[in-house]
Amino acid sequence: MTIVACILLQGISAFVCTQVTNVYLFLFIRVLMAIGGAGSFGTLLVFVTEITSMKYRSRPTMATQLAFSCALLFISLIAYFIRDWKMLIIIISGPSIPLALLTMWLAPESPRWLMSVKREKQAGKILNKMAEINKTNFRYEPEYEIELSNSNDRNVKIWKIFTVRDLLKRTLIMMFAWVTVIFVYYGLTLNLGVLAGNVYLNLFLNSLFEISVILFAVFFVDRFGRRKLTLSFMVASGITGILTLFPYLYASKDQYWIITALTTFSRMCIAGAISVICLYTCELYPTCIRNSSVGILAGFARFGGVLSPYIMNLSTLAPGRVGKSLPLMLMGITCFVSGILLIFLPETTNKPMQDTLDEVTNNKHTNNSACKEGEMDETVELNAVA
Repeated sequence: MTIVACILLQGISAFVCTQVTNVYLFLFIRVLMAIGGAGSFGTLLVFVTEITSMKYRSRPTMATQLAFSCALLFISLIAYFIRDWKMLIIIISGPSIPLALLTMWLAPESPRWLMSVKREKQAGKILNKMAEINKTNFRYEPEYEIELSNSNDRNVKIWKIFTVRDLLKRTLIMMFAWVTVIFVYYGLTLNLGVLAGNVYLNLFLNSLFEISVILFAVFFVDRFGRRKLTLSFMVASGITGILTLFPYLYASKDQYWIITALTTFSRMCIAGAISVICLYTCELYPTCIRNSSVGILAGFARFGGVLSPYIMNLSTLAPGRVGKSLPLMLMGITCFVSGILLIFLPETTNKPMQDTLDEVTNNKHTNNSACKEGEMDETVELNAVA
């Protein structure tokens, strides 16, 4: 229901903002749009992560970011032909209401979350339905409800991410990482308007490149690991941003295409980092506080989006070519440092998702079985079914 409410909030607010004439009311409605958009994305991210098995978890989770890049691709085409901003918003947000209705009708609740709040019977029905659709020899048995109920934390307060030592370290590093990737991504997106070439074509090509690098990440994230791949993307993006200093200082205006190429590559890498970091974040937190944790990090990341327009204005503080290079230099250094800090986080690839705070503090990944032994070729674990 959270996803549905957020989608409806975004769609209705988008339509309303095209009709208001008061600037303060307009800003308020835009805030509601942002709340709906961020809320629906974060909740969808957690939902997809929790209902897929460990073996296939990475692909559908990262596909949510792929959908974002595809949307940018279509927006660049639509905006090229429709220059009226009101009509553009209506066209873009129009599908929100039918999408919310389809989600309400087709999408079940997360079985993993239902079990974490002691609604095992409802979770069992959904698991059995999933097994039936997937033609899996799985049967949820009521006698396991007590065992499963005792293995989960209920009513865990969100501030535990700041009081539990292991979660505090993860939270502080991921806060910096989330702020950085959003800050750099939106900063480079805003920078498209000052690059050489047509702004619509630049956005279109950058979106294509984003799609290609996210597809690369989808196929290799399980091979290289979440931490290593995210670190590589962020360090590569940071180094590329730092390198833009040299064409700004020494290249002629006819050679400014080098800056365009470097920033395009940097934006590709940061898009790849975002696609993996979304998956990585969901796997770092236990089920009992996963949705709230992702919501806090996604909300905190918006500070990066708020800062990015002002960082782009740093070029006015220093004269000449050095001033022009300052925004990209700052983004590059921040991205590089944030990527290096990921070394201190645990790897989550090919590990079942943690459900309780005890599993986090003891560094355990418990496999909760919800079926009878001997009924399947191999035991179906809750982490593998959900």
